[in-house]
Amino acid sequence: MEGPSEIIATDNGDAANIVSFTSTKRAAFNGLYLVIVREKPGQPGTINVKANYDGLQDSKISIGSERK
Repeated sequence: MEGPSEIIATDNGDAANIVSFTSTKRAAFNGLYLVIVREKPGQPGTINVKANYDGLQDSKISIGSERK
């Protein structure tokens, strides 16, 4: 992840997983992974999130952050 942001939560859909939601690291489950990001107050810019895994195509999303 790049830009004026921070990870505030992660999940993977596995009800048996006991890793805290506030952890920034988590294993995918059945190919699923969720990351919740928050912009840093007063720091507008572009937030870039990239996901990759061996054997799969990389994925990237850019989010504009303009709030002051």
